[in-house]
Amino acid sequence: MGPGVAGGGSPPTTKWRQRCRPKKKLRVNERVEVRSHEDGLCGSWHQGIVIACGHRTRCIKYDHILVDDGSESMIEHVEVPPVVDGVNYDEVQQCHYYRGSIRQLPPYVVIVPWNLPYGVCVDVYHKEAWWEGVIFDHNDGAEERTVFFPDIGDEMLAKLCNIRITMTWNEATEHWHRRGHWLFLEVIEEYEHEWPLPVSVEQIWYDLRDRDDFIKIKEWTSIDRALWQDLILQTISNNLMVALQDALPHLVMSRNLGESYGLPDIPDMDRDPEAEIVNEGCVGSRSNLTRGPSRLPVEMDAQAKEPIHGKYDWRPVGPDMVPGAGPCPNAITLYTGGKGTKYNHSLVEDVRKHLLYLGWKVEFRVDKGDILKFCYISPGGKCYHSVVKVCLDILGTNKDTR
Repeated sequence: MGPGVAGGGSPPTTKWRQRCRPKKKLRVNERVEVRSHEDGLCGSWHQGIVIACGHRTRCIKYDHILVDDGSESMIEHVEVPPVVDGVNYDEVQQCHYYRGSIRQLPPYVVIVPWNLPYGVCVDVYHKEAWWEGVIFDHNDGAEERTVFFPDIGDEMLAKLCNIRITMTWNEATEHWHRRGHWLFLEVIEEYEHEWPLPVSVEQIWYDLRDRDDFIKIKEWTSIDRALWQDLILQTISNNLMVALQDALPHLVMSRNLGESYGLPDIPDMDRDPEAEIVNEGCVGSRSNLTRGPSRLPVEMDAQAKEPIHGKYDWRPVGPDMVPGAGPCPNAITLYTGGKGTKYNHSLVEDVRKHLLYLGWKVEFRVDKGDILKFCYISPGGKCYHSVVKVCLDILGTNKDTR
């Protein structure tokens, strides 16, 4: 039992206090990385060396950042948290979104090409800095990967040699740990089973980041799952409402045209809460009119010739939804390569045609909220509700999808 603990023992001695006091970190001549907060550089880490220490500051000489005339390396005073200056880390309470602005050089972690799944946090070396991002494709094993950078809202194709695993430094213990997966994408995938995504994942991120209540999250690295779930659900819901509002004029036009040509009446939405709402913006489309592309999601990309009523039962797709079975093996590869996240309607149609060609069943139903949803049943009877998982399983178990 240490000195001065409850239940007995003598008071702590001066030597004991000195021995347990956290040491000062990031000393002179130690190499460090500093995170930029400037517009256009947010989320980038720049390497340099400590040339002086002050109270709650370190003077950094950068390796690659130069003064305005380019004559010499820039020197900057960077503020450090108290714990770096040796304050007792028992008093340190890191927030759920804490990232830090200065740290030691991260340890080297070997990159395994087949162990970079979608959503894992990585850094990309670009323009003499390391930029924080996340893997944004499903191309495990590829020599180049698509990486999305949440701080600046952009993405790029990066070579494996320029990618490293994102590591987080504990300023109190000086231990490193992997950041892991971006919680935003994990929650999106959870909701995707219940809600269709009316826009791309990137657009959901842009919209969420512009919300007034994003201040609760503060940083995209937040690990507060409850906060993410609440804000993402609200953002998806708002986008669905916008998509449905865009579709309403087409719904009205479809009704007027039906009356003009003497087609059977299409039920009003307010009279029949189970009336179908489909991707091309029409209810029970019975005409052969061609409409422009819709903003509604991929999983709603079908037109039914007869309105769907009754219970929420699964039904086989007809030729009006999927033209028919046919070999489209490239569609599987393209979709898992990230093209599906753009909600390419013709690509999804090719995927479904190829699934039918392979002996799969594709079924649909109108879910609660009048949303059209799809399921995919393998020849062995396994049921999927995500076309991405279908494609990944096909590529994983049968490399020859032809």
